[in-house]
Amino acid sequence: MKRRFAIAALLVALVCVIQSCSHKDLCYDHNHVVDFEIKFDWSKAPDAAPRTMVVRIFNMDGSFYRRYEFITREGGKVRLDAGQYKMLFHNGDMESVREVDNDYNNYSLTTIQQELLAPIGRVDNETPRPDDSEAQPVHNAPEIVWGGREEYVEVRPGAESGQVTLMPEEVTSVYNIEIRNVVNMSEDIGVSAALTGMAELWQLAAAGASAGPVTIPIALERRDEHTFTARVVSFGHCPVEKLSHWLSVYTTNQYYYHFDVSSQFHEVEDDGNILIIIEGLKLPDPDATGMSPSVSGWSDDINNDINMN
Repeated sequence: MKRRFAIAALLVALVCVIQSCSHKDLCYDHNHVVDFEIKFDWSKAPDAAPRTMVVRIFNMDGSFYRRYEFITREGGKVRLDAGQYKMLFHNGDMESVREVDNDYNNYSLTTIQQELLAPIGRVDNETPRPDDSEAQPVHNAPEIVWGGREEYVEVRPGAESGQVTLMPEEVTSVYNIEIRNVVNMSEDIGVSAALTGMAELWQLAAAGASAGPVTIPIALERRDEHTFTARVVSFGHCPVEKLSHWLSVYTTNQYYYHFDVSSQFHEVEDDGNILIIIEGLKLPDPDATGMSPSVSGWSDDINNDINMN
């Protein structure tokens, strides 16, 4: 009898424990998750050929929500929680460009740091630089960037699907450089250049250049026996205030030349496509070696007849 009472008491206790346990019902309502299509309209950049397209989605307070990367320029489908969002977008899978920061207002694109003489395969920490640019970091030029922003996107709860169409446009600037009537061009002398006062970052939310100025090393191409050319992509120039811009030319036998090309930046109407021209550069004789009283061994071979259009 006592055994039966003990078993009964145990069963009653178990029932009480089970009934007192709190539980949460499983959610079978998926109306808060929506199949959403992100499309790209390339009417502002019909010839664009991005490897991938990156879309960063932010909550309306600017905090990060999700990042998607599409392998085609057409876009694709994703699944989003119902709500209101902001979007920043640009091409991806670039060799030099990096994504910086994780909130809407500060999210930017920048480039990796580089050696000043990288185009001629040299490393020299004492390479002469224009006085007002000595402290500037040296960064690679970016690839062409197409991007933009969408400040309000609604994903409606209960909707079977939704979509947004984003319209990228080119945000980088192109600078074409021509050094004409060059004397003493030789296959035995490597020649490179550098451009100062360029923007370090591009902020997509603000649609503008930001941060301090950087110097960009430039590989020069020999168009003929007397002409160097280059095509440089950048995030623009003078990100904070009007600066001086110097085009420096360096040779493998340690000669250097600094040209103030500020006027060619500041006196043009089309800020996104600038032609920089240097006339009459006289390089050292191929057998010459730069000598100077400085420890670095660099020599500034001054050209009094240089003409900068």
